[in-house]
Amino acid sequence: EELSFKVYSVPTLYGERLCLLRRRTLNESSSGLPLEDLGLAPFILERYGKNCMHKGGAVLLTGPQGSGRRTTLLASLGKLNCDEMNIVCDELGFTQEGLVNLSRRCTFSPANENVCTREFAKRHAVDLFVVNFADYCDIAEALRVAASGVSVFAFMHHEDPFRAVDYIFARIPRWEHWLFAESMKAIVTSRLVAQPCKECCEEYVPSTELLAQFSIDEERLARLQLDMKISDVRFVKAVGCEKCKANSSLYPGYEDLATGVFEVLFLTDELNALIKRRADLRTIREQALLEGHFSLRDSAIRKAILGETTLEQVIAVTTKWNFDRELFYRDKA
Repeated sequence: EELSFKVYSVPTLYGERLCLLRRRTLNESSSGLPLEDLGLAPFILERYGKNCMHKGGAVLLTGPQGSGRRTTLLASLGKLNCDEMNIVCDELGFTQEGLVNLSRRCTFSPANENVCTREFAKRHAVDLFVVNFADYCDIAEALRVAASGVSVFAFMHHEDPFRAVDYIFARIPRWEHWLFAESMKAIVTSRLVAQPCKECCEEYVPSTELLAQFSIDEERLARLQLDMKISDVRFVKAVGCEKCKANSSLYPGYEDLATGVFEVLFLTDELNALIKRRADLRTIREQALLEGHFSLRDSAIRKAILGETTLEQVIAVTTKWNFDRELFYRDKA
């Protein structure tokens, strides 16, 4: 089996340190997974296709290292990539046929218009830009390009869509918040969860206390668009067998294969109106929840109910830790 790794190196006091990140879900020479196989819920996938798969506007992909942002991007580009599309990647090294990879970053520079994103898009007839939000200039320029009718897919390291919105607001002047509202179409946050081994996983009936701990009731099932009663809910647990112990690089009981859980914030007219009025982040979040925003925990619980992952993976991926520094240092002492 051919494996693909991303390798990082850094000099240390006693030698060089290497970090190898294994890309399990993609072949480096392929065009990536189909968008339908990433793990998006059907109703989210349909809405994502209608809102994000047309020309113009920006789509922001967020999440920590190894959260599946690259996989999501390549799957999205696979839907858009054709002979008529001029797709340019800004020094990100994507190896998909039909993509143009620049050898230098294309950022805003008043002294040299050749590296200005807007000038480059105009002179080279770019249909879609893939950029990395690294600083204020990148964010502002990419949003201006998206507002001009060029599609933009951008990266950013943030935990959830609302934190990404807060980060962008902090780096764009308040009088330019309208630019975010006019250009941004969606913010996608992803995580990877392991799939249990189909040979040895066991199904069990959850207790009432367990369902209450995860706030699973009839209303939650309807919100997750699962046509079942609360008495029909079943989960699976990872057990471990000789097959998965030998073939998996993860814990026993799991396959060496991951599926994605997603939180997608679609910028609707109501949310854009709040942004233009310079509303705070709490108001924007409340409005999104009123419109049926599907959180990362919702996506993970839906997969657990469908038997695609375990509750242990749901907790590991979606729990936000509150680290008590005082308690930590007292225990160390």
